[in-house]
Amino acid sequence: MNRFTASLVVALMLTACTGSIGASTPPGSEECDSPSGSPTDLSSEPADWLDYGTYLRWTYGEGCLVRIDVISHHQGAAHCDWEQMQWITIGKPLGRSIEDDSAENIGRYLWDPRGVLPDGPFGAEIERTDLPESASDTGFRRNGRELWLDESDESVMYVVVGDTVQIWEEGNSGLCA
Repeated sequence: MNRFTASLVVALMLTACTGSIGASTPPGSEECDSPSGSPTDLSSEPADWLDYGTYLRWTYGEGCLVRIDVISHHQGAAHCDWEQMQWITIGKPLGRSIEDDSAENIGRYLWDPRGVLPDGPFGAEIERTDLPESASDTGFRRNGRELWLDESDESVMYVVVGDTVQIWEEGNSGLCA
């Protein structure tokens, strides 16, 4: 099994563990009239993915919903006691679909500061003033959170919440059955 296939299997198994189906939509967001294939063109997202778990939707621009194959965000499974962790999978570069893509073009970032995952903990918090100068705001939002990336360090992503910055670490962890 190649690295991409293994990563996809892990993602689908983690997604199946969420216990609910569909997408959690941020308040004030909407489906927008978007160019075909763009990150906000919901008609281009793989509809069958919604059959495998709950996605926490992000927005872009004026509250336009982002496709789940562009930012795939999940909360950990309750039956594994993983509710305190989350993970986000993105295409590289951000905006690219993760569907049917190679592992080199995908980043999976974990937020597990309490160490509920077998290989945890993952992530830390810093003050917004300590955000690296090379990090930049992507324009993607979810319930007051801002997604920031740093092209010079792809091993982390930053989720800015007010004056606090969550540092999400790239990686994989054990599975929950």
